[in-house]
This record gives sequence, structure tokens and C-alpha cells, in this order.
Amino acid sequence: MTTPPRTHPGMRGLPESRVGRRAVALAALSVSGIVLLVLSFALGIVEPADSYTDSWAQLVWGVGIWLSAVAALVTGAIAIGRHHDRSWMVMVATAFGLLPAVLLLSEIALGKF
Repeated sequence: MTTPPRTHPGMRGLPESRVGRRAVALAALSVSGIVLLVLSFALGIVEPADSYTDSWAQLVWGVGIWLSAVAALVTGAIAIGRHHDRSWMVMVATAFGLLPAVLLLSEIALGKF
């Protein structure tokens, strides 16, 4: 009788929990918002603002991107911690959510916010 070389399940691709799917959707929303913003700057549709109060539309857009990324971080952590969702998409969504939170904390620490 032989035993299989790996007895634990590997990392899955698609999230199994509803919270994991929400984390992936929120991270995709954040990334697509960033891509649209960069494309609008590159194509000359929108000019970058010098400060936070120059363009309220860009401020609202940026806060929406940041909030969806942080929500992806929180829901991804819940999916990993409580629901034991170990899919690679949830891991990437959680990492995408962690990046804006770390960048905001570094701006606050440097006094540029």
C-alpha cells in the first residue's frame, strides 16, 4: 500500500467562500480604478491635481480606490482567517489591499498627508 506524496490539499485557484469572492471583487475594483486613472492621465483626458483640494472629482475617485482596497484587505483577512479560504486569488486580493494601507501609513509617518 502506498500513500500519496501530499496529503494536504494544494492552493486552489477560485475562492470557495462568499467572503473570498467579495475580497477578489473589491481588489479588482481597486485595480481597475487605478488603471483607469493612470490611463486618463496618460491620454491627457484629466490633468493631475497638485493638492487634495484642487479637484474634488479626483479626490472622491482616489478615496473610492483606497476604500475598496482596504475593504479587500479586511475581507481577504476574514476569508483567510475565519473561512480558511486558501486560494491564490484571495491571497493576491489581500496583498493588493495591503499595499494602499501601507502607502497611506508611510505618507502619514513622513508628514506628507
